[in-house]
Amino acid sequence: MLQNTVNGAIDALADNATLFDAVTAVASVTALNDFSTFEFGGNTYVYGETGVAEGLDAGDTLIQLTGVSLSDLNTASNFVA
Repeated sequence: MLQNTVNGAIDALADNATLFDAVTAVASVTALNDFSTFEFGGNTYVYGETGVAEGLDAGDTLIQLTGVSLSDLNTASNFVA
């Protein structure tokens, strides 16, 4: 999953979009068994397309990362090899 595809889905949302709208948009561009990161409402989220089908469903995963900026996740120095 290319991060710019996810960012584009978030950027296309209306100004009054909800978190549900954002997750639905991210789900639409995330492949089955893949994960995406995005920022919404000043928070960073990890979305996992871990359900039984592509698109938002009850088996998917959403994790809010408190105190973490999306830019913090995009540097190799933040991960252990």
